[in-house]
Amino acid sequence: MKIQTNICEGESKNASRHCYSFKPTFITPNIQATLDSNGTTFFVKNILREAMKRDCVDSVHDAKLVYDLLKERMQKILANS
Repeated sequence: MKIQTNICEGESKNASRHCYSFKPTFITPNIQATLDSNGTTFFVKNILREAMKRDCVDSVHDAKLVYDLLKERMQKILANS
């Protein structure tokens, strides 16, 4: 398991209400495997890398919002096919 000591790289301590600059963040084995996989798109790898720099709760909420919006878009496109 990799440990990153600065999850807010490039951001000031006050940039986010949940920014904990000096607390370690953990990359789970599944996240690491996804990042290491040749089958994972750059899009997904970039999202994961950016999420590792952010508060985990905010990252999950933002990912859910993006998922919901993209799912709605997909359903509308498929319904018009």
